[in-house]
Amino acid sequence: MGETHANMVEVLNELVPPLAARKPRYLMGVGMPRDILAAVRAGVDMFDCVLPTRNGRNGYAFTATCPLRLRNEQYKAQDEPLEAGCPCPTCRRFSRAYIRHLFLAGR
Repeated sequence: MGETHANMVEVLNELVPPLAARKPRYLMGVGMPRDILAAVRAGVDMFDCVLPTRNGRNGYAFTATCPLRLRNEQYKAQDEPLEAGCPCPTCRRFSRAYIRHLFLAGR
């Protein structure tokens, strides 16, 4: 904890390859998308972190371009989906404004 992203990648690239590929390789405390992706590239199979769950519970959404804090006022009237062009059911059916409303309503 506390190391830079570059340091984490360097350590993972040294430590993960010698571990048996047929057994789970576990990394604790990593929750930011770029860290998870780097760990998967290094061969990590499992993660344990409260960050993604906590962020989701508090209206924080990760997109390909930037994270969105959906509780912010700027999303109150945005009719666009969380991620433009995303085929998932949430992005196809619901606007940022509606998802914001659900968080503020405690749904």
